[in-house]
Amino acid sequence: MAIGIDPVPNHLELGLKDDDLLEMYRLMVLARRLDDRMWALSTLGSDLGSAVKGFRGAMKEAEEDKDQLRDDSQEDANFENTPVDEPRKES
Repeated sequence: MAIGIDPVPNHLELGLKDDDLLEMYRLMVLARRLDDRMWALSTLGSDLGSAVKGFRGAMKEAEEDKDQLRDDSQEDANFENTPVDEPRKES
């Protein structure tokens, strides 16, 4: 594959020592790991944001249900007229 640069068979011909080459490789691996970590964290943020929104919605609904259960101002049922109180109809 030609990219317009004549390949050099040996890094020493470019004036690079073995330690220089190892440091370049270490930095390249470090940069790739950092990039992978940043990508993972950026996608985690969107997933986590959706989960937090869902959790907040569920908590809000639970608070509303709890408040409704504590509200004694409304009657659950009307027992003023029960079958015992009604006169029996003879058939």
